[in-house]
Amino acid sequence: MGDLSAYTLNMAANFFQRDYQDRGMVKWGGFALSDHTEDVNKYTAQRAQRMQQARMPEMSSQAMLPILEHAFANHELVQIQQASKQDQQIPALITGFVQGYTELGVVIGATEIEYADLWWVSLASLGTI
Repeated sequence: MGDLSAYTLNMAANFFQRDYQDRGMVKWGGFALSDHTEDVNKYTAQRAQRMQQARMPEMSSQAMLPILEHAFANHELVQIQQASKQDQQIPALITGFVQGYTELGVVIGATEIEYADLWWVSLASLGTI
């Protein structure tokens, strides 16, 4: 503290005691706003993608199971589309690795999909993801 004189330190202390007003939470508003804007943009992009999603042609289980088994054995990405549970909404494509099988379905990434809900399956090339 050799460069700072007692006078300078006293002036600084007086400034913070009398003149400086902390804006409190107001200064953090910009951060919250930018995070909110980012979330809204991400949601809007996901919604637009879902609305433009095309219904893939229905495949038989005899056609889908060999593709899933090949992807599992060779650790390749797959894209799947589930059967629609609502008439007007087309499910988005799910992309991931086949992690394994259960009694009721197949596990893609962290999502378990029942065999009855499988509509379409394809090996995913890196250009289509």
